[in-house]
Amino acid sequence: MVCTTAWACLGAHLARVELAEALVAVTRLMPHARRSGPVTWKPIAGISGPTALPVEFDARPV
Repeated sequence: MVCTTAWACLGAHLARVELAEALVAVTRLMPHARRSGPVTWKPIAGISGPTALPVEFDARPV
């Protein structure tokens, strides 16, 4: 997504790339992660996303 307004965040693309890399690393460490409860979302206006995302996972053997 490319923002063309004067109010576009210059770091938005970097943040998306960093989040994608973090999710790859987390899923390697916790391959059996699963949602353990309902996801609650922020209001549509402004920055969107979950306010809570309960997750549980199995311990990885050492």
